[in-house]
Amino acid sequence: MKTLKRIKAGHLIILFFLLRLYGITNPPLERNHNWRQATTNMYARNFLEVDNNILYARVDMAGDLTGITAKEFPLFNYSIYLTARAFGWQHWYGRLINLIISSLGVWFFYLILKKYLEPRLPHLENLAFYSTIFLLAGIWFGHSRAILPDTFSTSLVLIGLFYGLEYLYRGRWYQLLLFFLMATAGVLSKLPSGFLLAALCLPVFGREVPLKRTLALAAPAGLMLDMAGWWYFYWIPHVVSTYGYEHYPMRDLLTGLREILSDLPETAERFYVSATKGFTYFALYLAGLVLLFRRKNRLLLRLWLVLSFVFLFYMFKAGASFYHHNYYIVPFAPVMALVASVAICHIRKVKWRVLLLLAVLAEGIGNQQDAFRIRDDEKPKLSLETIADSLSQRQDLVAFFTDDGNPQELYFAHRKGWVSNRAELLNPDYIELLRSKGCRLIFINKRQWAAESPPGLPLVYEDENYWVFGLGNEKVAPSQ
Repeated sequence: MKTLKRIKAGHLIILFFLLRLYGITNPPLERNHNWRQATTNMYARNFLEVDNNILYARVDMAGDLTGITAKEFPLFNYSIYLTARAFGWQHWYGRLINLIISSLGVWFFYLILKKYLEPRLPHLENLAFYSTIFLLAGIWFGHSRAILPDTFSTSLVLIGLFYGLEYLYRGRWYQLLLFFLMATAGVLSKLPSGFLLAALCLPVFGREVPLKRTLALAAPAGLMLDMAGWWYFYWIPHVVSTYGYEHYPMRDLLTGLREILSDLPETAERFYVSATKGFTYFALYLAGLVLLFRRKNRLLLRLWLVLSFVFLFYMFKAGASFYHHNYYIVPFAPVMALVASVAICHIRKVKWRVLLLLAVLAEGIGNQQDAFRIRDDEKPKLSLETIADSLSQRQDLVAFFTDDGNPQELYFAHRKGWVSNRAELLNPDYIELLRSKGCRLIFINKRQWAAESPPGLPLVYEDENYWVFGLGNEKVAPSQ
């Protein structure tokens, strides 16, 4: 019976893997975080075309600078680069890589609950299976096929967590090695995902593990923290100060706390909208929390309290970024899935369980269809590289109009340069500054410009979607 249930969970994960293969070869043109997907690909493409030193990642929107910068450790980007080196560059490799690793992450999430929680919670039958459904239905569904490192990183940490627990209970050295490799890769890829490793404290609370194993696990865990600390708190500031471009500014804890407290409604929305992608799911999460406290389920309460407490520090460190971008809630998604499944387990009638789970799946999948669709008005961006090649050399610097700092079009033009807002492009002094720094062309998306007239510069190309203005020494292509 147990084997059958495990196979069912495996079938569910495979089914969701196949569902998310739809449109897997799409370029990063969907509405959901296209700017961040484009920058992820920038790093990977520059590893392929400029320099493959993993310590010196590069972006395209640093103007006339080298573009060398640092954010999270670019393991995900480097995986895209290695795939492109073997098969040639394509926009979509990161989707498939993320989907594969994220599906494995769901499987190991299931195994953790099946092996280490269900036996201690016999009254919560099928807890692991229901938790798997919740995880697959929420934010994980769409983000695990995007060119983003969040579910990728969280999955590596879940795999590491599984092998950490395996070592504590079984004591095999290869398990300790896998814990170190997977957890370190996950934490370096995205620091917040590491909060899940706080769950390793729970066997210590229960005094079920020999002290020597706890100490043996602490050694690689300490090394992992040292490596993450070196990358995030020494190397990133060093690279930024040396090369002059900061891709993502880091906040101190107090500043982040003030930003969170200044917009609590938006912060709350990350939990009841972004994470669950449906109100049925969130209602079950709240019901699960109430049941944990009313039934005094000490094991799950301790787990939820420990993980929530650590996650709060991450939220305060992220500050306004936490509620401005929905992917910041991704590491907490497994916790919410577990708690929501507690509510389902307490429903006695199977038909009501099934109906609620179907509602969760319908809401979650239905609310994430934008992850699979590309609007027709976004497709002209795919012609930008051809347009740019007709007007300039690959090494020429260009500028793109954007009022929100989105470098997506710069990425599709396969050029380096600037992203500039409307006020800047209408300022003659700024135009002179661009010219002095070697900028050759300015691209303006007509649909996004929405102003009476474009800058008063020589028009070197025009079609129904774009104006391209010259700043000197550019080729002139016929208008379309």
